[in-house]
Amino acid sequence: MVATYVSFEVVRDESARARCFTLGYAAAMTTFKASLQLVNAYRDEVARLKLNEPEREWGIPAGMFDRIYQGVTNERNMELTTEMAAYFELERTGWREAGIWPREDFDWLESRILDGFGYVQEHGIAGRKARLDLFFDRVRQSAYTPMYAAQSILAEWIGDVRIAERPPLITIERIEAIESQLKPGDIILERRNWFLSNAFLPGFWPHAALYVGRIEDLRRLGIADDPRLETHLEEYLESASDGRDHTVIESVSEGVIFSSLTHSMHADYVAVLRPRLSEQEIGEAILRAFRHHGKPYDFEFDFFTADKLVCTELVYRAYEGMLRFDLVRMMGRDTYPALELVRKFGRERGQPDQELDFVLFLDAEPASGRANDATEDEFVASADRPSAFSH
Repeated sequence: MVATYVSFEVVRDESARARCFTLGYAAAMTTFKASLQLVNAYRDEVARLKLNEPEREWGIPAGMFDRIYQGVTNERNMELTTEMAAYFELERTGWREAGIWPREDFDWLESRILDGFGYVQEHGIAGRKARLDLFFDRVRQSAYTPMYAAQSILAEWIGDVRIAERPPLITIERIEAIESQLKPGDIILERRNWFLSNAFLPGFWPHAALYVGRIEDLRRLGIADDPRLETHLEEYLESASDGRDHTVIESVSEGVIFSSLTHSMHADYVAVLRPRLSEQEIGEAILRAFRHHGKPYDFEFDFFTADKLVCTELVYRAYEGMLRFDLVRMMGRDTYPALELVRKFGRERGQPDQELDFVLFLDAEPASGRANDATEDEFVASADRPSAFSH
């Protein structure tokens, strides 16, 4: 329910928008309270080990208790929850008078919100408590948008949660074998099965990333010494978390980061598209992408601001003016889901104005536990697959 109503702000009708917020926030506070009660009730190590065991029958993966613990002890989650409480406190009298809900329904939702927030404030175990009064000035601003905070909370809570705990079907060995097929500037599309976040991201393909290659590739493109790289080069040259080279730049819930290919592509479905551009243009696109390194993820999916970026916006900003991106209207916003890259390729394929070439498509076969090479036609058809949790 939290995922369903997290984009409440794009609802045009003011009363309906307020109903979406109150219902979603009540669900969020109920979840936060229940999670905190669970963590507070089972502090000893033996119970924690037991609760971290997987339960296949109920679809509970290993380590779930630790994930819940991390969520309720995260200081940023506490701050965002308090920010939303301040927003509710400022608006609730007006909402009650406007009759956005029948009185009994509003009373019930209000009690769930206040009870949940009160419990979190009293029994929370985050390292630093967030004071409600400190957020009133922020939410009183005319330009304040609560949806960023709401979607940030949602991403922190469920962004990395799987419905079923299974290893990705594209193995590290397979990724290492196909890296020779890639070139700097390639656009990578990815999907991981069973992630709860798939339920609220549009289309079968939820993620896009940009392959930038190694430092020798940047030298070959003539951009390794470009001053625009200077502030980001040191981190790019460091080893990735898995000990391999950084060769990918992508926008994930943590923000715009460098990744290794073996980390980024460790998924269930992967496709690669190559822009039909000169090396000079590719170099310029990579320089543009590097410029956004370190920016936060854009949970509002707003393509008209560049201070925060969603994954496809990083690709859009890199290739803006070089490739055509026809933004689509979704939930009141002009945006560009990763699915639209598949559709763009399908529309232009074989036409004089074709801008992208097909490089590869690794298509999961869950029954066999493998991801197999698939055809260009199968890739185009993947645009019509359901998003859900798995193929």
